[in-house]
Amino acid sequence: MARKGAITPQGENIMQIDYVPLATLRKWDDNPKLHDLEKMVRAFETDGFVDPPKFESSLNHGAGGLVNGNGRMEALQLMKERGLLPPRGIDVGGDGEWLIPIYFGNEIGDEKKAAAFAIDDNNLTMAGGNFTPVYMTQMYNEEKYIDVLRDVREMGELPVTVDEIDLEVFQEYVIGGSQGYTRKDRGVPVRWGKYKFRVPRDGFKQWVEALEARFDGDLNKIIGELRRMLHTPSPEAAAMVAAREAKDAAVAA
Repeated sequence: MARKGAITPQGENIMQIDYVPLATLRKWDDNPKLHDLEKMVRAFETDGFVDPPKFESSLNHGAGGLVNGNGRMEALQLMKERGLLPPRGIDVGGDGEWLIPIYFGNEIGDEKKAAAFAIDDNNLTMAGGNFTPVYMTQMYNEEKYIDVLRDVREMGELPVTVDEIDLEVFQEYVIGGSQGYTRKDRGVPVRWGKYKFRVPRDGFKQWVEALEARFDGDLNKIIGELRRMLHTPSPEAAAMVAAREAKDAAVAA
């Protein structure tokens, strides 16, 4: 019997839940998200399993995988390995295999767009507060996160929750000297309108130390001020802008 007011969907982009054996589920191989599996296990034991992941066929080079909920699957696997009872919402097949509710349908259809969705799906849980994009990186394996963002940018569009200046900051400071990110010796990017400059790293380090003293080590305030400074030109940068604009005007004349 259908629930009161329920309507059977007829469109092409509908979603439905199917129960799938836990052992057959494939996670997203490039997922950069970090997870606290022990707390997930405790939450499942307390609240049950109420948030099904979604399958996306374009992930893993077309082999398919979970576009979200990868940590939830790891937590369920951990529970099963420990011999714990399946949480509410998880069924058990005749062979004893745990059956997991998974969303299917409404396919994104493109691996890079699916990766962008996965990042937004995580980041949007922190949007609306005072969390900066740099602060959000703490949810991730930072090198993998940068790799995913760089790969997504190839399609010409970053996730909704990340812009170009965010990515620039991540690459310069979050993982600075990691292999594959060799621009750390070029200084710190500062942007003013269409112009971009780089401040010597030693000078930027002095800024950061001054901020730490000014805000008594408050990470949120330091990061917020740091982002503001990255968008604010120094007097030297202002002079360079004036010189460039004068040169542009002379050429145009």
